[in-house]
Amino acid sequence: MSQFQLVLFDIGGVLVNWHDTWLYHVVSEKFGIQEKTLTSECEKEIVNLHTGKISENEFWRKIGKKVNSLELQKVKKSLIYDTFKDKAKLNNSILKMVKKIQENKIKVGVLSNLEKTTHTILEEFGLLDSYEFQFYSHKIGFAKPDRRIFKYVLGNVPFKSSEIFFIDDKISNVQVANSIGIKSIKYANAKKLKQDLKRHKIL
Repeated sequence: MSQFQLVLFDIGGVLVNWHDTWLYHVVSEKFGIQEKTLTSECEKEIVNLHTGKISENEFWRKIGKKVNSLELQKVKKSLIYDTFKDKAKLNNSILKMVKKIQENKIKVGVLSNLEKTTHTILEEFGLLDSYEFQFYSHKIGFAKPDRRIFKYVLGNVPFKSSEIFFIDDKISNVQVANSIGIKSIKYANAKKLKQDLKRHKIL
């Protein structure tokens, strides 16, 4: 029997094949902006989008000003919605593991840096229906790797930190979660994750 009572999954890069760099690539090509410059500016501002402090329109307006693109400043259509719908794919091998974990009577949840647009699409996909615990940065007001989002999780689940297992594709998020007592691993691929979950008697 596993010591873990709850397994938390990151969404983008784990449950869903998606990376923000794909969005930056599409936007840089669409608006004729150097990708490296656009990516740099987006990464400085993305936390405000993820934590719900600014809307997507405000996000692109700010980035447009930084990179001197009037066209991007004026964009009204959701670039995130169109790109995510086009490129994101469910990671079915991981979703099968989720079902097996639940069959083993272990709770499953999600902890994700997510803005409202992507959240809406994931609901349309029907991806979020089966998760008993759901934590999203745009609702909480903090984003990984801020320690406060992990503290928020601990304050809102009926489990101790030592009973929670967390999977994320970014090492910075994994390190912070580990530092406050949540057992965390970096996701590399489905095969490796399956091995890790078996080793910890989760699968």
